[in-house]
Amino acid sequence: MAGAHRGADRSPAGQARRLWRVSLLAILVTGSLTLGGWATLAAQGQNPPRLRLGVPAYVFPGQPPLVGLQTASPAPGIVILNPGNGDAPFGASWQVQARRLRARGSIVLGYVHTDEATRSVADTETSIRNYLQPSAGHIAVSGIFLDEMSDSCAAEPFYAQLYAYIRGLDRAAFVAANPGVPVSSCFLQSGHRVAHTFVTFEHDAAAYDSQFQGNVISQNGTYSAGQQYPAATFWHLIYGASSAQMPQIIALAGDRHAGYVYATDAGLPNPWDSVASYLQAEASAAAAVTPSTHRR
Repeated sequence: MAGAHRGADRSPAGQARRLWRVSLLAILVTGSLTLGGWATLAAQGQNPPRLRLGVPAYVFPGQPPLVGLQTASPAPGIVILNPGNGDAPFGASWQVQARRLRARGSIVLGYVHTDEATRSVADTETSIRNYLQPSAGHIAVSGIFLDEMSDSCAAEPFYAQLYAYIRGLDRAAFVAANPGVPVSSCFLQSGHRVAHTFVTFEHDAAAYDSQFQGNVISQNGTYSAGQQYPAATFWHLIYGASSAQMPQIIALAGDRHAGYVYATDAGLPNPWDSVASYLQAEASAAAAVTPSTHRR
């Protein structure tokens, strides 16, 4: 899913891995604005002024979920676009969609799977070029979303090479990576960062309420909220959340030092092929939250 993590797992996130990926592979289609002020703050590693939504939107351009994201207010902080898991061309219709979202201040990321660092660098770079060297038009995305991130420190050179490659193609590119569980502290060391933002939780509402461990795991195995890092470093994804649960989830995300969050009432096998029925209320709720420096 937005964060498949198929190796040895430390959290409930391992219970629901990429059950829907085959269906996404069917989405094969053939088809520059600067980042907004808030996006620039995030890319520079500063705290966002308010919690913002980060939405995986795995649908075709022009479909209702994406149209809804174009009208949400405040605009989502991040939107992920996904043509064929990143292996299909990012054609004209996708580029139009990306530009419309970016025009409202959203960071628009192109989806790329990494298969927990088992995918070849060459194949992964080919997917990255679908967005940053598109066959039709100019670069329309703000950066890249690296899914299925390995949480092993042994994979740090793999992701560092991808980060350097992305930034070599676009010096302003925003990079997000998704282990789906607390990120290993080795990926956060000065000079070794491989992304601006990490998805450190991806599971259902019940697990988020009672089993959240933290945003960072140290090399000695202890968990923390990662308060020494900007809140914009962390992103939480929660599915199967009712409208009644949503306000508490948004509050918890702020308390847990997340800079980005997204809750949806959709569920498995693919919670990201639609948007939350309460999207506008969620956007408003997030905008009222300032990420905290303490953890609940």
